[in-house]
Amino acid sequence: MTDRIDFDQLFRRYLKEYISEHAADEKDMQRIEDEMPEIYAAWLKKPNAALNGLAPGQAFNGHSDEKLVREMLCYAGEGKDLPDLLMNVVLDRGEAMQDALVALLYESREWETPRAKLAQAAAIEALMHMLSQKAAPWYFERIEAMESREDEVALQCARALLLLGEAVGERLIAALENTGNPLARESYADIASGLRLEGALDALLLHFETEWENRGFYAFCLGRMGDARAAGALEKALRSRDLRYLDYIAIRDAYEQLGGLVEVERDFSNDPDYQALCRKNKRGRETEW
Repeated sequence: MTDRIDFDQLFRRYLKEYISEHAADEKDMQRIEDEMPEIYAAWLKKPNAALNGLAPGQAFNGHSDEKLVREMLCYAGEGKDLPDLLMNVVLDRGEAMQDALVALLYESREWETPRAKLAQAAAIEALMHMLSQKAAPWYFERIEAMESREDEVALQCARALLLLGEAVGERLIAALENTGNPLARESYADIASGLRLEGALDALLLHFETEWENRGFYAFCLGRMGDARAAGALEKALRSRDLRYLDYIAIRDAYEQLGGLVEVERDFSNDPDYQALCRKNKRGRETEW
């Protein structure tokens, strides 16, 4: 097989030829659109010269686990997304592929960034489907290394931990309590509150009460936890004199989620964020008119 075949391009070429042979008018085009799953299935079974006579659906058959991983690395090395056909074979192997995929994650830490990100994203996607706990230590390490909230691989690791749920609950709480990276702490708080891990409440309360620049976020996490024990801290924060408007909204919403009631809204007419939102809303109304 020719290395790093663009399977999407092969299918587009096949589809173009199919349309030229079977479509004479708009009605035919509609029929082809309706039959697309069957057309794609037929393409998977048809021998293709670009694959040395193999059908696309056979392109990765017979590959060892290690060879499948090498294929993943080659696509990543060329800056290409992993073909669905390759990913499907990896997923069909299931747990047998876990060790090779986890090894790829650790090995890729030494690579240049673009190639590493593509390879890691592909490996994590496969491991997420497998609900692999073997990859969890790497996920935590990668989140600990976050340098921005736009770190796509770290965010993908967070989604993987969320899928693992309470199986990583104790490690999540420990990481939330002990990490020195504020971005990683946000990520752990987001996951722990999404899972409603009861043991995370104390840590979330501590960060809500001490990390004032980020209290709106931690208020959101407390509200999502659904634990009424946090209501007192939220109510106290609502009375803080230095509360900014956007933080007030987040804390108020969390407080009301937990059964609290704010009967009198505070005056934020001098708050820059409040003024900016008022101007934005006013422009929106003018546009509607």
